[in-house]
Amino acid sequence: DYDSDGIDNDFDNCPYNYNPDQLDSDGPDPALSPVAAWHFDEAAGTTAIDVVGGHNATLNSTDWNAVGYRGAAMEFPVGGSSMSVPASTEFDITDHLTISLWINPSAFPGNVNRLLTRSNGDYVFRLVGQNPHFYVKKDGAFTFARANVAINANEWTHLAAVWDGLGDGV
Repeated sequence: DYDSDGIDNDFDNCPYNYNPDQLDSDGPDPALSPVAAWHFDEAAGTTAIDVVGGHNATLNSTDWNAVGYRGAAMEFPVGGSSMSVPASTEFDITDHLTISLWINPSAFPGNVNRLLTRSNGDYVFRLVGQNPHFYVKKDGAFTFARANVAINANEWTHLAAVWDGLGDGV
């Protein structure tokens, strides 16, 4: 927390300027806040701590790695490894959605590799081949986006998808 305003730098809209209410000169605060964030800094055990919303995750067949993009990292070996988060209405889609994650794939073992999935299929972030794909389903209608840039193996890449709730793009 560079500016000592109590907001983690990863979620602070102005990390170098004290602004505990997250207001900035661009206009009123849209009252958006993160629902969950897992940093994987535990480096041991079968639980990943949610530093924002208390949605601690259970790790299944995963491996800890001391070397991450920043701090530790979690490895999800091919074949059954996963992270399970308890169901919560906070993960329901309302009128907007943003998902952000860092990945460093060692290989691309299948045509489709899921990175994050809501169990009811409301949103999915995945790699198809080496290309990021994201889709969201709201009121039975799908909105889909695909990046035309390939992700490289053994290289940290930041992925983010933003859905504005209008259903016309991601």
